[in-house]
Amino acid sequence: METITTSAVSSDVDFDAATSSDVLTLTDWTAEACDLPDFADHERIIRVSDTDTGLRAFVGLHGLTLGPALGGCRMWHCGTETAAVTDVLRLSRGMTMKSAMAGVSAGGGKYVIIGDPRTDKTEALFRAFGRALDRLNGRYISGENVGVAVQYMDWAAIETSYMLGSGERGGDLSPARPEVGQGITPGYWCATSRRCPWTGIRCISRFSLSPFV
Repeated sequence: METITTSAVSSDVDFDAATSSDVLTLTDWTAEACDLPDFADHERIIRVSDTDTGLRAFVGLHGLTLGPALGGCRMWHCGTETAAVTDVLRLSRGMTMKSAMAGVSAGGGKYVIIGDPRTDKTEALFRAFGRALDRLNGRYISGENVGVAVQYMDWAAIETSYMLGSGERGGDLSPARPEVGQGITPGYWCATSRRCPWTGIRCISRFSLSPFV
C-alpha cells in the first residue's frame, strides 16, 4: 500500500494511515526544510521513499497561487539529503519565476531523485516515482530534466497522467534541446556586457551577438 505519513498534510494530497507493510511513503518535510537558507516560503517539501525500488527523492512546490507547480524531474548523486533538498528549493523557486516570466498560470516545482543517473535507473524505480507523483493530485506536473530521458518518463506515465515529458505528451527524444543553448548563450553575453561593460562585449539581438565592439 502506498501512503503519505505526515503531521500536517492537507486534503490536496492523498494519505492513509501508515502501516509496517508500506513500501512507498511520502512524508511532509516542510518543517525540516524551513530553516534552510533557500526555503523562500515554499508551500510544501515532500520526501519520497520506496523500499522495494530504492527510490529516495524530494519534491518542492512553490508559488501555487495561479496554478499547479510545473518543473522537471532530475536524477543526481546529491551526496546528502540536505543537498538534495537545497537543490529542490532553488530549482522549484526558479521554476516559479520562469512561469511568471512566460505568462503561464502555474507555480514552480522540482522533483530530485537521489541516485547515480548512470547506474540506478530502472523501470520499477520510475514507476514508483510516477505513483508518488500521482498522489499529489495534480498539484505538480513533471517532465524530464538532468539525468532523466523520455524513456524513463514513459515508465512513470504508466502510473500517472500528471506528466508532460513522456513521448506521447510532448517529450523530446533528442539528447539535448538546442533551444536551451540558444537562449542561455545570448543571455550570458548580455548579462556580462551590462555587468562588465569594460570587456568590450555587447549583445546585438536576441539570437545574434558580437563579442567585440
